[in-house]
Amino acid sequence: MTHYAHIFTINRQILSVNLGYYTEERGKKQRVEVDLRLYFPESPECARTDKAPFIDYGILVEAIKDFTVSREFSLVEHLGTELFYLLRGILTEHCGNDLKLWLRLTKITTPIEGLEGGASYVTSDLPAGATFPPAL
Repeated sequence: MTHYAHIFTINRQILSVNLGYYTEERGKKQRVEVDLRLYFPESPECARTDKAPFIDYGILVEAIKDFTVSREFSLVEHLGTELFYLLRGILTEHCGNDLKLWLRLTKITTPIEGLEGGASYVTSDLPAGATFPPAL
């Protein structure tokens, strides 16, 4: 069982996305929050030396923004899955498969009255049985 004690997070990237099951809802930009965590099975080299290779999280943030800016999505679950595969491809290219990805999308406002905090979808490729520190 692998323990993932080293985690890098990107918190609260806010996007304006055409998202909604119904055409009218999807026709208006809605705020979506993206949070992601990168889990390392061992301390990354960049944590031990300031001159080591690192993950440029600006590339990940821009890729998310570029992917969503001109597209429409009916379901937050589908958008989450599409973004997961996009990011997984970038991370695999730069870091291989040892690094694991956890992604949460939150549709901040929903058309449901009284639903404070929106609705979220989480996906991850952490292996079953992996251990990791709890989310903050």
